[in-house]
Amino acid sequence: MADFPYHEAPAHSPADLPVMLPGKPVGRDQLLAQVYGELQQNKAVLLHGAPGNGTSTIAATLASAYTQQGSGGALWLNVDDDSLAAMIVRVGRAYGDLSIANADDPTAMAGAAGALLAQNRPLVVLDGNPLMPAVTEFVGKVASGLPVMITADGDSPGTWASVAVPVLSDADATTLFTEKSSISTGEVPQIVSELGAQPFALVIAAGTARIAKMDGGTLLGALQAAPGAPHEKALQVGLTNLQAAFQGILLMLGATFNGSASIEMMSMLSNAPAETVQKVMAILAAAGFVQQDKRYEGLFYSLHPLTHSYAQTFLRNSGRLDALRDKVRETTLAYARKHTGTSAGDHNALAVEMDAFLATSNEAAERGEIDVASQIQVALTHAGDFVRGRGYLYELLQLKEGGSSVATPFAANPEVPADVANLFGDFTDAPDEPDYVEDDEIDAAESAPSPEDMFMRPPAGGNDADSLRGQIAAARGAGDNDRVLELQERLGTALRSAGKDTEALGVYNDLLASYEDADDRPKTLNALRNLSEIMVKQENSQAAVLHARRGARLAEELSDEASHAQMLRLLGDAQQQLGESTDAILAYSHGLDLAKTTSNRDLEGEIMMQLGFAQLDDDDTETAIKTWDGALALCRELNKRDCEGRILGGLGTAYGELERWEEAINFHTSAMHIAREVKDRKEEGLQLSNLGYAAKQANKLPQSVISYRQALHVAYVSDERDNIVSTIVDLARLLVNSAQHLEITDLLVNDALERDSSDREVVSLKERVSNEKIMAASQGITFKPVNGTAQVYASNAYALLDS
Repeated sequence: MADFPYHEAPAHSPADLPVMLPGKPVGRDQLLAQVYGELQQNKAVLLHGAPGNGTSTIAATLASAYTQQGSGGALWLNVDDDSLAAMIVRVGRAYGDLSIANADDPTAMAGAAGALLAQNRPLVVLDGNPLMPAVTEFVGKVASGLPVMITADGDSPGTWASVAVPVLSDADATTLFTEKSSISTGEVPQIVSELGAQPFALVIAAGTARIAKMDGGTLLGALQAAPGAPHEKALQVGLTNLQAAFQGILLMLGATFNGSASIEMMSMLSNAPAETVQKVMAILAAAGFVQQDKRYEGLFYSLHPLTHSYAQTFLRNSGRLDALRDKVRETTLAYARKHTGTSAGDHNALAVEMDAFLATSNEAAERGEIDVASQIQVALTHAGDFVRGRGYLYELLQLKEGGSSVATPFAANPEVPADVANLFGDFTDAPDEPDYVEDDEIDAAESAPSPEDMFMRPPAGGNDADSLRGQIAAARGAGDNDRVLELQERLGTALRSAGKDTEALGVYNDLLASYEDADDRPKTLNALRNLSEIMVKQENSQAAVLHARRGARLAEELSDEASHAQMLRLLGDAQQQLGESTDAILAYSHGLDLAKTTSNRDLEGEIMMQLGFAQLDDDDTETAIKTWDGALALCRELNKRDCEGRILGGLGTAYGELERWEEAINFHTSAMHIAREVKDRKEEGLQLSNLGYAAKQANKLPQSVISYRQALHVAYVSDERDNIVSTIVDLARLLVNSAQHLEITDLLVNDALERDSSDREVVSLKERVSNEKIMAASQGITFKPVNGTAQVYASNAYALLDS
């Protein structure tokens, strides 16, 4: 069976999502944590906010995380007033179940579709313009018990958590605009103010600045002169400052009835070669004007609804909309007739543009031209077994009725263009507005901002892991060993940057063998350093000791004091993991001396910090405190906040060892706040747990309970089972001593049992809680009520940190 439409299939990696991958959204950490907490409980969440506020960006970020969890992935459905039947049909197609997709009455298949989703357990996303009564039925009948995200412009009551998505704060808006535009001059705050801190408007304005080479003052002046809402200001400045080729093809896409088209359709509409279209669209995608996706190995483009609406207004005001829409209608019919064959390629082409067929038919029916729908029907039914073989019976019936709802796609993943031609003939006519990009500049590769700059995507141009592996194979085939080694070095770096340390280990082991055979000692040392770093990170401690010790000897033989100090630090780290604190102290001390002689202040601070932990583990608390006092001053001098936070946490532990609990609490509190500042979740959770313990020892039990609850929230958000269970144990041990809190304690312990039913401490706590509840009931004690889940209990405490 042929593949089903890319935008309907469940995604099991971020690159498979049919949405623009935004990178980490600026200023949305709290929103992401809030929504993720609800989804983790298999609940539905409605993200609502004014168009342009970034609801889809938040949904894309969380969906991307779900695709990496190795479970059901993410099923992303773009909706535009879709009925319950339409959504059920698309679920069937997504999983290749044609009995659902081709059902005469799709709503009768709600149970089957629900079973299909329950079996695969994806995150379900309904993005765009949902028809809320239909969504209510879909969530209740089809996606019950699954995590569901719904994005909409406005709030709506239902069986879901409702989360508002506002515009950004001025500070976050400034950060976003600066990142996207590379403009950091004094006009930025005024630009942010003009655009109302709206993410969409900021991205469009930033893209305009890059593609039109506008400085901050020029951009600000243009925005101040433009009328309308923030997004209208940004789009007007963008459209009127685009070079004719860009403006022409953008407006052609805006003239389509659903604001999207494949590269083949765009080529037919513009009478330009597909290669030229692709180059222009890639730059527009990089600038945020369009979104780019891949369907059936072909490129697909779409407009944000705000851009689509504005483009149509722009064309209408210039008197060109009707003529361009006539061309769109004729081209759509020509495209359908072109692909009436029976090949997989023809069927793919029809599936890609099904939304366009429905939108064109619907628009024609509203004007009383039913012949358009009839012609599309004929093309579809003449294309072999396309309708039933691909599961498009529902859409065919919609065409027969002369109109239907249309799902507007939101696409993704731009690729870097090399150059751009200027070949758009009749479609480049525009009012007398200035061009800020000359034709010869467009032909140069550097004229276009790269998509990775705009959207923080991994570097293209052959530097991704798959491309590098292909290049390595080619170099090996050509017998170019030097090239192989160079590419392997790049592959190792790429894998480590992507967090694929296990794969990187194999690469560096190969490099180590090659450099040893060639007796290239400096590069052998570099391979040993990378291997040691990865092994320490993975806590493969024994192997790390062997590699680090060997690297330290080699660095000493090469008289490379800087590398020698680094290898001794890694040796100390590995020995610490093995509990060999005395040996670690020797390694760190020698490394510290070397770091001082090389004036490597960063490394000096890192080794001093680690030395303090080794001394503390070696029961030399007073010496550890003295070491950390020096390290703390150095880290503050270097403005290394993460290092400062870890040292403060260590000092908290040290003063706890001395039973100076008030001081310990103060140090752990400072360390926790720094961890939040630098967004180090792991360190934040550790310091909150340490705070809970220190407060308990200081007999500040209410504070201890709050800190443990906050630590539990961090563990839930990080989805770390062991941390969740161990923190529940610490918290439950406190609460079980209060008869009024026994119901809450039982709730927590039950959650821990669901995650690890074999944990002896949890099982023992469950027995004790059960016995205590019986005794408390016999004494007439009233339990504090349980409101929500264990995660909600933890989250409510964590919210206090923000207030």
